[in-house]
Amino acid sequence: METNKAPRLNGFSAGFFQKNWEIFRKDVWYVVKEFFGKGKLLKQWNKTLLILIPKTQEAKDFKHYRPIILCNVTYKIITKIMEERLKTNNDSDHI
Repeated sequence: METNKAPRLNGFSAGFFQKNWEIFRKDVWYVVKEFFGKGKLLKQWNKTLLILIPKTQEAKDFKHYRPIILCNVTYKIITKIMEERLKTNNDSDHI
C-alpha cells in the first residue's frame, strides 16, 4: 500500500499505520487471523466510500472525474492477502 496516497475511511493513511506498526501490530494480526479462521469481520470495517475527484474545474461528465476508493486499512490488508493467495494459486495452475 502506498503510504500517503489517500486517507482511509477513518481519516488515517496507510503510512500512519506503518509508522505506528508496533502499536497496532497485534490487533491487526488478530483481526486478520479472525477473518481467515472464522470468516468474521466487523461491519464497520467492511464499509467503503467511492469518491469522485474532478480532474478539471469545469467537470460536467463522468469522464471528467477520477474515482478513488476509501476503505479501512485492515480491510485493505485482508484484500491484499487474498489477492496474493489468488495470484499464487493461479501461477501454480500453469505449471
